[in-house]
Amino acid sequence: MEPDVFHDFFGHVPMLFDPVFADYMEAYGRGGLKAEGLGGLQWLARLYWYTVEFGLIRTPAGLRTYGAGILSSPGEIDHAVRSPRPRRVAFDLRRIMRSRYRIDAYQETYFVIESFQQLFDATRPTSPRSTASSRPSRTSTRTPPSPRTAWSRWVPDGGPPCRLSCYRRACSASSSPPLLAAPAPAPAKAAPMAVQVETAARADAGAQAWAKELRAALEARKDEFRAAKPGEATELVVRIDSVTKSAPEASVMNGALVMGKATKPFSLSYAGPSAAQAEKLARNLRRLADQMKAAAN
Repeated sequence: MEPDVFHDFFGHVPMLFDPVFADYMEAYGRGGLKAEGLGGLQWLARLYWYTVEFGLIRTPAGLRTYGAGILSSPGEIDHAVRSPRPRRVAFDLRRIMRSRYRIDAYQETYFVIESFQQLFDATRPTSPRSTASSRPSRTSTRTPPSPRTAWSRWVPDGGPPCRLSCYRRACSASSSPPLLAAPAPAPAKAAPMAVQVETAARADAGAQAWAKELRAALEARKDEFRAAKPGEATELVVRIDSVTKSAPEASVMNGALVMGKATKPFSLSYAGPSAAQAEKLARNLRRLADQMKAAAN
């Protein structure tokens, strides 16, 4: 998975399932349209950075992270929550607007909110400043304000409450399927491959034993392999040529994979019983065969 996809999928998407935080995100986006015309995007960028990307929240269970930039970095999670090095400051909108940030190192300062409701209320344009007295407690049960009320000065036309409507609209307008859509049906499994295990004309007892163990391991994997029938064109031949000692307790099995006109020699070094190594080879044999087939095509 690409790093940015991991960051978005495991950092940003889960947060959108909190209704108040989802309202905050939609209102932030609407306000950004007006801020762009006023030349104020740099201030909004700092707000986004210190909340959506690198925000901390105080909970009854202790300090927790909610910023996606922290959530997608195991090292920064420990740095932000447990390390004594960074400053952890109570949420202050004016101070956030004055605080620059770095994108190439762990943050030196984190801003801590008491609840997402506090974040929504403190950043509404109708509030002249963010003060402790205006912050609702975590036990507040009052109905969260809708974007129409809280952001009306930034959005002249107002807007209906979000409750993930922004996410749903984005999905419906996109040509790609929604993230939460029903999964596509799984591709049909490939038919079992006709395989034959053989030994060289003058194979020693070790090679004969290896071939026997490998046949048994392949027989147990009926969804991937089947023994080739007499006179049938074999898709894959596994040839066991020799087994030699490379050390007092180590051996080397030499063989080859044959598919049509293509031959791929291989050597397998191992210690211990050959049955375990035959099972390991059987587990990887279909992948190796598919690679040979792809290379031939």
